[in-house]
Amino acid sequence: MSGRRRRAIAIVGLAAAAVAGVAFAYLRPVLLPEHVRTSASASPPTITVPGEQVAITFLTPRIGWAAATVEPLEHTLFVFATDDGARSWRQTATLTMSVSVAAPPHIFRFFDETHGVLGLGNDGSIFRTNDGGRSWSRVSLPEGAWPPVFADFNDLWAITYSGPSSAAKIYSTTDGGASWARLPDLPVNGAVVFDNPNDGWLAADRQRVYRTTDGGRTWHRLGDLPRAECTQAPHQCAAGGAGVNLTLLSDGGLLAEDYAYEPQVVFISLNGGLGWRQVPLPPGAIDWNQVSYQDSMHWWLVNDNRLLKTADAGASWTVVSSSLPFALSQPTILDSDHAWVTFGEGDSSAVGDVLLITSDGGLSWKRAVVPIPH
Repeated sequence: MSGRRRRAIAIVGLAAAAVAGVAFAYLRPVLLPEHVRTSASASPPTITVPGEQVAITFLTPRIGWAAATVEPLEHTLFVFATDDGARSWRQTATLTMSVSVAAPPHIFRFFDETHGVLGLGNDGSIFRTNDGGRSWSRVSLPEGAWPPVFADFNDLWAITYSGPSSAAKIYSTTDGGASWARLPDLPVNGAVVFDNPNDGWLAADRQRVYRTTDGGRTWHRLGDLPRAECTQAPHQCAAGGAGVNLTLLSDGGLLAEDYAYEPQVVFISLNGGLGWRQVPLPPGAIDWNQVSYQDSMHWWLVNDNRLLKTADAGASWTVVSSSLPFALSQPTILDSDHAWVTFGEGDSSAVGDVLLITSDGGLSWKRAVVPIPH
């Protein structure tokens, strides 16, 4: 959901294979101190409009977009753009939907300064823009397919799952969804990611990993994920949910979260899925949802008020800060210096979320100006 090429597809279960996107939210502008170093026990001031929710994406530290919903306008989505790092916003579009959009988009991403997509999970709608967010056109997905898998603005795939015993159907488009071609069914039901129009990976619930080099027309099996070593805690050997979640990192690294364990176990491949290494969480961390990825080697982990970083794909971690503001949730990383994070404060329907931005690698965070629909 940023300028990075990171793409993730959610878990595929045993009983029903389903995928879900991730939503972000933040809200209203106020004048506040530039830098925030408050402890987690402090209560941040209210800075939002009641009933408003906003998804956000940045292409660069200065260029970004927001898509906002606000009660009671449940059929309207407001789009904004910033070119000064969220110091100010301009409203670029107002979209009227046939269904309720009380929640912000599950998919919100720009590939460059003009081409972007947004997707609404409640009805499986995808919209495209080729003018920086000023106008949007709707894309129709094959029935039952959600969410789409993007390689770029024009090349994407849609997969429909009808059950654990039925083969998943996969469709592809090279024109942004104007037309779709049915491909041979997937060899197994699982999570799919694509790095470019040709190269993709598929991971099944029984640890099987496949690769395609022809855009999904054929798949060849690479092997299985390793059996996890229970080196961190005894409960990590416990049986968990089914499914493997694949995440393609910005420079080609591939993550596999194996949900056969509780909590999930993570493996990384740096050679296109031919070999895998299990990555342990550092002491004190409890969940991989605390980790954000800059690239294959550089990751950030937020644990309570601590920010830890690794430069060797999780082999070792360094505590960068022990005084993060408000116990930040998982940040989205643009580069080694710049990241943003949204986190809830109270009842989001009344108070909403807070947006903070860092330009010094997470050592300090400043509040950004946020858009309000008009």
